[in-house]
Amino acid sequence: MNIVTAILIFGGYAYYAWGRIPEGEISVEEQLQFWAKMVLLLIPFSIVGRIVAHILWAIGYRIATGEDIPSREDERDKLIELRAMARSQWIFILSFFLGLGFIAMLKPVYLLFVTVAVGGLISDVFSEVVRMYFYRRGF
Repeated sequence: MNIVTAILIFGGYAYYAWGRIPEGEISVEEQLQFWAKMVLLLIPFSIVGRIVAHILWAIGYRIATGEDIPSREDERDKLIELRAMARSQWIFILSFFLGLGFIAMLKPVYLLFVTVAVGGLISDVFSEVVRMYFYRRGF
C-alpha cells in the first residue's frame, strides 16, 4: 500500500507542479524561488496525502475484516525498519549529490530540484521494497 500511495501522491503533485511552470524566459532567482516553493509544498502535500491514505486504508481494513489494524511491533520489526530507512537515506543522499553535480556542470537550476524530488520518491519506494525483502527473508 505504501508504494502505491507514494507513487500516486508524487504523480499527483508532479502533475500539479507541471501545470504551474512559468512560461518564457525567467531569471535564475525566479527559477530558484519557483522550484523552492514547489519542493516546500511537496512536503505538506505528501504528509496530508499519506495521512488520508492511512485513514482510508484503516477504514477499508476494518470493513473487510471487522478487526483493527494490528499495531504490535517487536524488535525484529524495528530492526527491519531501521535497515530499510538507512538504505533509503543513502539513495536520497546520492540523488542530492547528483543534483548538485548538475549545478556544478552548469545545467539548468530545475534539474537540482527535480532530481531531489524524484530521488525522494525512489528512496521511498526502495525503502518499502527493502522492508518487504527483509520480512520475506525472515530478518
